[in-house]
Amino acid sequence: MDYKAEELTIGHQLTRVHGQLLHRDNTKTEDSSTSLPLIGLCVTALKDRAQFQDQTREDADKRWHASGLVFTTRYGTPIEPRNFN
Repeated sequence: MDYKAEELTIGHQLTRVHGQLLHRDNTKTEDSSTSLPLIGLCVTALKDRAQFQDQTREDADKRWHASGLVFTTRYGTPIEPRNFN
């Protein structure tokens, strides 16, 4: 996430395969890795999310699992993709 340029680049994906969550470094297509422009409202929402996650990380203390994901459970683990909407 580049807040100054107001762009989001998706570099990996989280998918469920045979009952396991897999974190893949490549997206499905080359075009999927292109930077996406964001409107101000989205930038603000992502900044708010980052602040919320910082507090959540602090509250979880040693139970926090660093994943690099923007949206996580209260312990930093991935949210089940089919439950995220």
